Amino acid sequence: MAAGRTRHHHRRVRYRGLRRNRLWLSLRVAAINLRRLLNLGLRPTATGWTVT
Repeated sequence: MAAGRTRHHHRRVRYRGLRRNRLWLSLRVAAINLRRLLNLGLRPTATGWTVT
């Protein structure tokens, strides 16, 4: 999903080197997925996470 979004905006990678770009992409995808889950109702509780 993130690859499709960046492809349409014609972005270039931020860092030089494959390792740093892979790390950046994995963090970006994790942030997008977390934001989507929060929008779908995922909430933190004292014992972990729950879907409301």
